[in-house]
Amino acid sequence: MSALVTMLGSHNGEALNTIAPFGAACQSIVYAVEQMEKERPMAIMGLFDISQRREALANCLSLTMPYTLWDGLTKDLDKSCLTTHAWKEIEKRL
Repeated sequence: MSALVTMLGSHNGEALNTIAPFGAACQSIVYAVEQMEKERPMAIMGLFDISQRREALANCLSLTMPYTLWDGLTKDLDKSCLTTHAWKEIEKRL
């Protein structure tokens, strides 16, 4: 999650690039659709819905974003935090 949020900031140069709004578990999809219409779309953190947490994997959250945002991230992979020494250390823990 931290890598994706960091990559979003590097990609679009915005400090605020991910939001975590209140809503039902499936509502993050609706929030992402709203972001598709914006000039500067943001990613949506989710799976905070207490009634659905019991069904989700432990210690997991979701990150939903419009495809155009994801597509831009994948084009910048060679310049992302995934190429740093710090990420290599984190990757060992995964």
